[in-house]
Amino acid sequence: MRQRGPKPHPDRVLMAQHLAYCRMKAQANFRREPWEFTLDQWIEQWQPLWHQRGRGSLEYCMIRLDYALPWRSDNTRIVTNLSRLRENQQRHIGRQRAWDLIRGLK
Repeated sequence: MRQRGPKPHPDRVLMAQHLAYCRMKAQANFRREPWEFTLDQWIEQWQPLWHQRGRGSLEYCMIRLDYALPWRSDNTRIVTNLSRLRENQQRHIGRQRAWDLIRGLK
């Protein structure tokens, strides 16, 4: 019986990195965010922390520093999910306070 799906790659880490790169690029495309990473640049950015990436709070993810600029090596940083959530929370609190001041609530 013929196996379905892509042929298995002899280097499983490289295959997993390529799949993660394609998913991240597709997600950026879906959100209409500009993307300038090549596969080699993306792998180089992830190289020291590749095996620690994931969804857990102490695992790592890639974030963009300036949302007006595209996804590329000089505009991204690898951080823990917990620190990403804290930064977003602080940004949201600041926006909420500014909005409250504009509306005259506080």
